[in-house]
Amino acid sequence: MDLIFSSPSPYNASISLRTGELVYEISSNDTKPDPLGLGMGTRRTVVKKFSVETPASKTPTEIGCIELHTLHDDRCEVYGRDVRPKDKQKWTSSNGQEYSWKYLSDQVLNPQLLDRDQSTVAAYEHSGFISGKPQKLARLSISPGAGYGIVDEILVTFLYAQQKRGTTSYVDGFLSVITGGFGVRGYNYRT
Repeated sequence: MDLIFSSPSPYNASISLRTGELVYEISSNDTKPDPLGLGMGTRRTVVKKFSVETPASKTPTEIGCIELHTLHDDRCEVYGRDVRPKDKQKWTSSNGQEYSWKYLSDQVLNPQLLDRDQSTVAAYEHSGFISGKPQKLARLSISPGAGYGIVDEILVTFLYAQQKRGTTSYVDGFLSVITGGFGVRGYNYRT
C-alpha cells in the first residue's frame, strides 16, 4: 500500500492512495511560537482520517496527534493510545510488536520501519526535485501483511520520528529560506 503525500512537507499535506482516494489529512502549527529561535516553541501536528465506510463524507476524524515540547514530555497518540517511540525511533504497536524507524547512512531522507527480525514493514521516499520542480511525490510504502493492521500508527510514528530527528527534508529547509521562515529543532515556523 502506498500513501502518497500531496506536499513535499509531510507535516502539512493530504495523503491519498494510488487510486486517488483521499485517506488522511495532516496539519501542523505552532501552538506556542518561538519568535527568538531559542528552541522554546511548541509544535502540534494533527492527523485526520477520512472514513472508508462512508467515502461520501468529506469530513475527516482526528485519529492522532503529536506535540513537541521543550520543557516537558512530548505527546504522540493514535486513538488516544500513547505510541511515543522510545529513544525517538522504537515503539510498540497495538498488536504488541516492537518496531523501529531506521535511517540508513546512504538514505538519510528515506527512513525504513523495521520489525523485530529487521524485516522492512514500511519505507518512506521523499519528494524528488530537479531544478526546483517536483519529479515525484513523496510516499510511505507499507508492506502487505504485518503493516496493514497498524497503518495509522505507522503514519503517526513516522511523522514523530521525522520531527524528533530534526530533519524534515532538504525541501523544507529550502522552502523556509524562500518564505523567510526560520526553524528550530527541525521544523519551520510557518503554516
